[in-house]
Amino acid sequence: MSDTPSGISDFLASCPVFQNVSREQIEEIAPLFRRESHPSGAVILHQGGYSAAIYFIRSGRLAARIQRGDTRETVAHLQPTDLFGELSFVTGRPCVCDVEVDVDADVVVLPREELAKLPKQQEEVLRSLMKVIAGRLQQTVTRGTKAQEQPVV
Repeated sequence: MSDTPSGISDFLASCPVFQNVSREQIEEIAPLFRRESHPSGAVILHQGGYSAAIYFIRSGRLAARIQRGDTRETVAHLQPTDLFGELSFVTGRPCVCDVEVDVDADVVVLPREELAKLPKQQEEVLRSLMKVIAGRLQQTVTRGTKAQEQPVV
């Protein structure tokens, strides 16, 4: 997958957050996104820090980990088309967990300052983000906070 706006457009079109955004609109907003690569072991977001962007996973695998006292717990495993950083991004509050790379990852990033440049799509993207946040809350309430361990391959 390329870093060109069309390569990013193809990726965004596969993301659930953009399912109700037309291909034409996705192509309009693709230049607002940037690509980043992170090696295994890197921490992209830190618990207690702030997210100035929304991150969409293009490849690799990441883990959301919470430090509670002396215990560090994995609460979610994230993989392609999942997103992270949205809760802090939307609320302006600190991140509730670290997001650490388990398998080298490429992400597509929408920085906060670019969100205002989403003309027609801003409302739809924010509505989709709220659905993601609500879905995660429902999952957490249903299954608890601890994620099942997954082997790193």
